Parts: sequence; C-alpha cells; structure tokens
Amino acid sequence: MKIICEDAQLFMQLNTKKFDLIIIDLYIDTKVPSPFLELPFWQNICNSSSTILCNASLEEQDKKLENIISFLKRNQYKTAKYEKVNNTNTLLIANKDK
Repeated sequence: MKIICEDAQLFMQLNTKKFDLIIIDLYIDTKVPSPFLELPFWQNICNSSSTILCNASLEEQDKKLENIISFLKRNQYKTAKYEKVNNTNTLLIANKDK
C-alpha cells in the first residue's frame, strides 16, 4: 500500500498511473471543497481506478452526491451509498468490472 499526500486536484489532473483503489476523504472542517464535487475531478478518478471509496458526508450537498453517483453509473460503475456510518458519515463505494 502506498499513501499519497498531495494536492488531490492537481495530482489527479497530472496522474497517468492506475491504482487498485482510490480513497477520497477531503474535508475542510465539515465541508468538501467544491472542486472535488465537480465532474472533471471524478473523470480523473475514473481514469485512474476501477474501485473508489469516498467519505462523502454531504448532507447539505446531497444533490451533488447524486450527480456524482449518476456520473459513475454512466461510466459503468456499480455504486453503493451507506448513510449514517458511525452516526455521521455517508460512504460511497464504486466498483467497475474489469
């Protein structure tokens, strides 16, 4: 396992490697910065992994999460959303058959 601690948006824009799993857990206080809720970021994620785990605790941004889930499904990912994990988090798991 290799943990990469970098500017996530820039790293994904420049990345050319494939990963077995990408874990997304990006918060400032309780908010996910808006660039990480936009489809260009998720396109880069899709180009880099067939398995994604996202800590998406976005109660006030639920429409954005639904847009991301729809995008993943259009790109052949099976998705599962688990709410209230540890009584707070929403987890999104996406997997694309190889």
